[in-house]
Amino acid sequence: MRKLLWLLALLGVSSTTSAALPPLDTLQIRQLLHQADRLMEEASYAEALTLQEQALSMCGEAASLWRGEVLDGMGRCYNFLGKYDEAIRCATENHMYYKKALGGRHIKTADALNELGRNYLNNGDVDNAIEFLIQAKDIYEEKEGSESVLFANCCTNLGICYDIKLDNENALIFFKKALAVDVKVLGENDFSTSIDYNNLGACYETRDEYDLALECYRKSLKIRSSIYGVNHLSNSHPLNNIGICYKLKGDFINALKYYKKSLKIRMDNLGVEHIDVAFSNYNIGNLLFEARDYEGALRYYEEVSYRADIPTSIKP
Repeated sequence: MRKLLWLLALLGVSSTTSAALPPLDTLQIRQLLHQADRLMEEASYAEALTLQEQALSMCGEAASLWRGEVLDGMGRCYNFLGKYDEAIRCATENHMYYKKALGGRHIKTADALNELGRNYLNNGDVDNAIEFLIQAKDIYEEKEGSESVLFANCCTNLGICYDIKLDNENALIFFKKALAVDVKVLGENDFSTSIDYNNLGACYETRDEYDLALECYRKSLKIRSSIYGVNHLSNSHPLNNIGICYKLKGDFINALKYYKKSLKIRMDNLGVEHIDVAFSNYNIGNLLFEARDYEGALRYYEEVSYRADIPTSIKP
């Protein structure tokens, strides 16, 4: 509803009067976008994209102010489909459109920049991602302050970029900023906060600060368990990360304990054939091999070796 009111305002239409409704083609565009949103919620991205392309073809002069919304949805669909070049194309056009229609310092322009940065990140172009994300961050900070969720989201994306570049100092700075905002705005027990703790833990782990990493991973696990319960799939990630930290500390007993907890949750939720289950089996096999329990390692390695979708570089 908020998005609709914003678009009506741009079109010069009052949301409180029935005499000034959008023209018919605009209503058809809105209907197509609504149907596409529902398909995206069902992960039917190709079908959603078909509807969005229909809507885009209708965005002529009479309905041009809807074009940015259509392009945003198309970009997100391409992103989910792994077609990052197409996602970048949509985000680039979207940014140019909003910059021309609303100005270079508008929130919607920042949203387009943030999306463009994320798409470049997904496509492996970290330097371009950082360039656009910093522009978005500066606009968010100017328009909404440094304590908005939009600002925090942008900081998270920047932290990921710097982490990939092995620039731990900057990664740590941005992950901490994102965490501080999300704790203050969303609360200590929000899922976004758990992601922040997980990201921060990974950064500390890269810096060989394992105790700090473990503290962050445990906080992430605690939040997820309180929201979804102890057997939810999302818990498998911090559990696995805790296992990795203990392994790096040389504590194989605790590492095995948490690896097995992660494996059980993945098996219960995904089934024994899922690739995440295969990676868990590999982690345990590798741990047991390093502990010189070769028979135990072999049992877990055998769960991995037959799979064609596991990179050969990790097969025993």
